[in-house]
This record gives sequence, C-alpha cells and structure tokens, in this order.
Amino acid sequence: MRISGSIIRLLSTYLQGRLFTVRVGRNLSSERVIGAGVVQGSKVGPVLFNIFINDIPSPRNCQTQLRLFADDTAIMSTGSSQTNHYGKT
Repeated sequence: MRISGSIIRLLSTYLQGRLFTVRVGRNLSSERVIGAGVVQGSKVGPVLFNIFINDIPSPRNCQTQLRLFADDTAIMSTGSSQTNHYGKT
C-alpha cells in the first residue's frame, strides 16, 4: 500500500504533541506526552491499525505464530532452546 507524503505529514501532525493526564479519585497527574499509538476513540485509529498490520510479514514456518488482539501484537515461537528461536521470527 502506497501512502502519499502529504497524508503522512497530515497524520504525523495529528499524532504529534498529544498530551494525557491520569485522574485517580480527586488527584490529577501532571501532563505527559504520548510517545506512541493513536488517539483512543478516533475515527482514524482503526484505519491506522489496519495499515500497521498490513505490513507485518507472515511467519516463515509453522513453529512461529502471529497473534493480534485489539491493538496488541505478539510473535510467538516454539523450539527446544533459545538459540533455536533466532532466525525463526
């Protein structure tokens, strides 16, 4: 999928510099910058997630599995030793 530079710049501007706070009871944290991700509840969030997963390569063998749930991604591999996993994922 090819995305034009103007769309990338627009999305970058939309996502950069976003802040969040956390409220626990009556206490409110100081503002922090969101370093990654998309705006929760945004209309563009699901589209950006679909673009993200579209670029994930398929596992190269049956001992490697890709698991997706909501906005979480995990790559799992089975093998007899840790060195056995290198090159499989």
